[in-house]
Amino acid sequence: MSANLPNSLRIGAILLLGLAASAATGCGEASSGELREWQPSDHQLPEGYQEPEGGAVTEVGAGEALYVMHCSGCHGRSGLGDGTQAPPMARVSSLVDPAVQARSDEELARIVAQGQGGFMPAFGEQLAPTGIAAIVRHLRTLPRPGAAADAPQ
Repeated sequence: MSANLPNSLRIGAILLLGLAASAATGCGEASSGELREWQPSDHQLPEGYQEPEGGAVTEVGAGEALYVMHCSGCHGRSGLGDGTQAPPMARVSSLVDPAVQARSDEELARIVAQGQGGFMPAFGEQLAPTGIAAIVRHLRTLPRPGAAADAPQ
């Protein structure tokens, strides 16, 4: 009977069986379906990333790595809003702006998790709360333009 089936139906049936087998096995990956905290060992560090002194990726280093991976494309490496991957016509916030820095950690974490203004995507599905908190802590370390010049001598 299978000899009477057109080739397109045979190919479709084979593809369907292959897809069903992949779904049943999870493509060889065990998954509990729960969000797992990102670990520096999960991915290659971004190009140009410098590990902290001592060679260990610390919590501060993890916050910087997460920022570079998820935020710097739009906000820029220094947080000035000059990233090369921002959507055209989008006004990307400078994260070193005093108004942004005046926001609470909780408010910044909410913005990272839920997105803002239609252009900034939500990262709450991709990052666990501890990863978002690490990004917020990293934002607090970004150098402010003119801060060194304003410092008392």
